[in-house]
Amino acid sequence: MEEIKVHLTEEEFQRLNELFPPSEKSATVGRRAVEIVKYHFLSINSDYKFSKASKGADLKVVCGDFDFEIEIKGTTKADIAWSQLKVSSQTSHDRLFQGLPLYRVISANNIHPTIFVLKHDDDFILSPETRWKIQRKN
Repeated sequence: MEEIKVHLTEEEFQRLNELFPPSEKSATVGRRAVEIVKYHFLSINSDYKFSKASKGADLKVVCGDFDFEIEIKGTTKADIAWSQLKVSSQTSHDRLFQGLPLYRVISANNIHPTIFVLKHDDDFILSPETRWKIQRKN
């Protein structure tokens, strides 16, 4: 697994805090993680562009004629927090199983988050989990 240390500038950190105030809510952490991954790519090459990914991925990364898609999961924890990593759809499961990289952003609320690039079968496996939907009783 590849480990990428990200060093946000003070300006970028403040921008993220204004857009997505530090929170434990998974939706906020997830959106913040996507922005951290974008920041990482732009720090490598300012020509990178981003667009909506196809179903089962979170982000399409484009540079010239080259493009690829990734799944992004964020956590405020200072470690990968394996037990919290969940795949929310069969499509995401299938894409990860077929090689879609998973970018796990840890310490997402900090100025120095870390990104782990994970690949199915190299770094993780997908285990089925039974879930139940809760509905209001009439």
